[in-house]
Amino acid sequence: MERVVEQLGLQANPDFLYIPEDERDAWEGASISEAALALQLRLGVRQFSNSRIVSLTVQDRNPERAMLLVNSIMEAYVEKTLEDRLGTTVEAFEWLSVRLANLRSQLEASEDALVAFKDEHGVLTVSLADQQNSVSRRLAQWETGLRDIQSSRIALQARLNQLRQSNRDDPMEVHSSLLSNDIRITALRTSFLATLSEIEASSVRYGPQHPEILALEQRLQSIRDGLRAAVNDRIASLEGELREVMQTESGLSKQIADALEEGQRITQLETEYQRLNRERENNADIYDVLLKRTVETELNRQHSVAHARVVDQALKPEEPVSPLMLVASALGVAGGLLLGVLLAITRARMDRRIRSVESVESLGLTVLGVLPKIEQRSGFRNAAYLARRKHRDLDPPIDPNERELLVHKNPKSAAAECARSIRTNISFMSVQQQIKTILVTSPLPQEGKTTVAVTLAITMAQSGKRVLLVDTDLRRPRIHRLFGGRATVGMTSLLLRAAKLEEATKKTDIQNLDVLPCGPIPPNPAELLHTSRFRTLMNEMSVVYDLIVFDSPPLRAVTDAAIMATQVDGTVMVLRSDSTYRDALKFSLRQLDDVSAPILGGVVNDVVVTDRSYKGGGYYRYAYYSSDDNGVDSVRDAAE
Repeated sequence: MERVVEQLGLQANPDFLYIPEDERDAWEGASISEAALALQLRLGVRQFSNSRIVSLTVQDRNPERAMLLVNSIMEAYVEKTLEDRLGTTVEAFEWLSVRLANLRSQLEASEDALVAFKDEHGVLTVSLADQQNSVSRRLAQWETGLRDIQSSRIALQARLNQLRQSNRDDPMEVHSSLLSNDIRITALRTSFLATLSEIEASSVRYGPQHPEILALEQRLQSIRDGLRAAVNDRIASLEGELREVMQTESGLSKQIADALEEGQRITQLETEYQRLNRERENNADIYDVLLKRTVETELNRQHSVAHARVVDQALKPEEPVSPLMLVASALGVAGGLLLGVLLAITRARMDRRIRSVESVESLGLTVLGVLPKIEQRSGFRNAAYLARRKHRDLDPPIDPNERELLVHKNPKSAAAECARSIRTNISFMSVQQQIKTILVTSPLPQEGKTTVAVTLAITMAQSGKRVLLVDTDLRRPRIHRLFGGRATVGMTSLLLRAAKLEEATKKTDIQNLDVLPCGPIPPNPAELLHTSRFRTLMNEMSVVYDLIVFDSPPLRAVTDAAIMATQVDGTVMVLRSDSTYRDALKFSLRQLDDVSAPILGGVVNDVVVTDRSYKGGGYYRYAYYSSDDNGVDSVRDAAE
């Protein structure tokens, strides 16, 4: 890259470096390395698969300059590789030449040392291996002779010792095998035996002092002295032989020691010889390799060819490669759509709140119906706004204090229609099993359980049933406020036997609907609801009323609802749209399942009627009804 920059003067070309027009007057140029880096960033290299062909591309605003840059880069690359190869070859040849001269000197020195060693130790005529073999043969012969001489010495020594011992005692006791080769001793022994026989024969005829006997004994003593002298001579002869054998043994031992010493010396010489010879061979091998490599390098230097060549020259481009507005726009739109889809999927998966009926039913809870969002009245809402809502067939905003009584105040509203749908679904369930007591609860506070309990009680009363709405939220009661009463007497009074049922219940403006408020708030609500007195009260109320609706605390807050759920005919779970979390609902359902409480279903509260998640699927199933003069509905559905 630097070579191309220098050849074309690109470091001083503001158009190549994309210097703005207003800055070119003060621009003093760039360095060669900076311009080379800019050129390198614009260069693209691509190798074709299964080939050694490489394609180069350069992006530039000027098409002619782009073509010039590509061709210049290719030429500079070919020249640079050739120069690098030649430079490398020359350097290698110089290094090999110096190394070869040093190795030649080392080889000659090792050869001279080997020749001097042979000359000094006489290895020129007979090899060390032959000398070692000769010493080994002599050593084997001498060891064999030494063993034989030692055997002879031991035998002579034994004979000599036996003769000495016998001669000291009696020469005639000497074993004949030791003197079998001595004729003199054999003759004396024979004469001794003959004389001894004569003495024995004469002793029979003559007495022991007879002259003949005495003469024979004298001759016998003379023979014995002669025999002793002969044995001594034999002992002297054996001692001479023993000395000779011992001298021979000593000589052989010395020869063997000299041979061993000579063999050790030859071994040391052979070791030194092998070391010198190995050093010479190594130097010779390395010298041969370097000599061949030096010759090859010299040939390469004399005949050098570049590794790369130009296959095709670059041509002037006819049209720009970027920017492609159509492709970029399409990719932008596709990327935006894909990002939006991914964000929507991520948000839907991370959102744990209940947003549709399907999400509730996926947790195993049957949806009895939905209640729409009831907007509260505000001072800034004018007549035009109310007219628009009426035109859209939506309920008008109401007073906050009348929210729970909307079904009674506005029986033609969408909320009233939804409440009747819930009533119809519960009525269908009553066909299969009698339902006289219903508990209304929710997983968490502020989810509309009191609103649903009041709405359900009102719609049931409008259908002609005698209904009792009981406030069993003994911690935060609200029922007495909705119907304009006081909580001085109520459910806790009945549990404590401080009042009777007819004294604690309150009449309402709604036909067939009575209310049993909470009464004084006790310190131990859970213990009161778990007594047999509560079950007795439920039986008394069931005799008087057709349906009893209990408003209870949230399940996850306290255990009151779980205690009561086991004592009623069914439980209605209230959920708030876009507020209740799936985990809270699963936990509440698990609580009811653990105590084997009957569950009628769930009611989704605070639903926006324009939300498609709650439309369709039969969740707006209105029952056919009519209102009489007293405002009482007559349900006309399949249950009738």
